Amino acid sequence: MQPPQSEVPMRRLQLVLALLLVIPAMSAARADDVEGSADHPLVGRFAGSSIIYYKAADLDEVALLQAPHDYGALLERNALAERSGPEWLPLEGKVTRIRYEMPPGHSSLEVARSYQAALEAQGFAVVFTCAGAQCLAGSLADDYLLGQQIDADNYDTARYSTHVRYLLAVQGGDGFRDDALQADMGGPGSDGGPGSDMGEQPLAAAPATPTTHVAILVGEDQALTTAFVGVVEAAGGPADAAGNIAVQGAEQMASALGAGQSVNVYGLHFDYDSATLQPDSRPTLDQIARLLGAQPQLRLAVVGHTDNQGGADYNLDLSERRARSVVAALVSEYGIEADRLAASGRGYSQPVASNDTEDGRARNRRVELIAQP
Repeated sequence: MQPPQSEVPMRRLQLVLALLLVIPAMSAARADDVEGSADHPLVGRFAGSSIIYYKAADLDEVALLQAPHDYGALLERNALAERSGPEWLPLEGKVTRIRYEMPPGHSSLEVARSYQAALEAQGFAVVFTCAGAQCLAGSLADDYLLGQQIDADNYDTARYSTHVRYLLAVQGGDGFRDDALQADMGGPGSDGGPGSDMGEQPLAAAPATPTTHVAILVGEDQALTTAFVGVVEAAGGPADAAGNIAVQGAEQMASALGAGQSVNVYGLHFDYDSATLQPDSRPTLDQIARLLGAQPQLRLAVVGHTDNQGGADYNLDLSERRARSVVAALVSEYGIEADRLAASGRGYSQPVASNDTEDGRARNRRVELIAQP
């Protein structure tokens, strides 16, 4: 239903005020920002807020919420870090995570609306929004639970204890805007007037080839308001990271195995939260097949390892399934005898680096080859 003409000027005024709260501060760093932090140029910051957490990685994988989340279902399986359900959108690319603390006197509603207006002014399409219990499906619907899942590196869960709000926006690719379908937080363009609250909105179709995704979570703890901003800029593909890892040759593997050492293989890549091998794993599979072809008596244990993102049982199962996928590829595509290969998984029980950093977790996600008698 179209709003009365008398309401249009008020809507426009709301939009202008929201933009003024975000856009002018896009490069206004504060002395109390954490060291090395910066606003994302496409998102900016709410005026007067300070950065209390910052992390950026040139290439990482992440899952963003795109529909209500069933926290209780994951809790029952002890798999709170699992992101395989349809409510999650798995992405790879340049990932930036920023947590802001708002100045006093600004509600989560005001902050969320301001960010939404600023993103839309930059050409983003908002594809999902929700507020409070409507962000959570199932029997558990406390606001702070969403904070645990979206801002997972935050250990002060009280920051999102009330009035939690979330939005997911997309810019670029085949994105579209349709005011009848796009979610809105009661701000400009919605059917709700000033003071109306935001409810769960219909999920619009996601763009086929998006360029940038932005997820924003805002919550309150008494007089304190916090906003978490996550930005994923799409990577060009596996080739972007190819220069960082040299493919281990069959000769190098043979030398290490002959010296009684195991071989940690990093060139085997899997789909996010999956045991499906990606096409760029081919060069590494070629070298393992060459190794086995040159030594017909060699038998290998193929052992999968993960980082610590998720429950122990879940990661143990994932690591074993990934090891089985490697064995299956070597048998079906290279003709290696199945009885020469034994697949198993260790989950995150045998890390080779700290799981407290992105680089460390990347080193822990590996497949290990061990010579068998």
